[in-house]
Amino acid sequence: MEVIGYVHGYRTFALSSNVEVVEDVEIGEQSELKKQKLKYRLPLVTSLSLGIDLRTAERFLVDEGYVAK
Repeated sequence: MEVIGYVHGYRTFALSSNVEVVEDVEIGEQSELKKQKLKYRLPLVTSLSLGIDLRTAERFLVDEGYVAK
């Protein structure tokens, strides 16, 4: 088995979305309510791993004795 990387951690990232939502909202004073369309894009959030590819540091790891030759 060969280790080629490890997960350094993870974070949540906000992604843009093409999903547009339209809602009818009543605005104004109670005596003069008007319907208004409200448009917005749904935010999407995901978790991504922050991985490090150890192959990019292979020479260093071998030279320092962390990995056998």
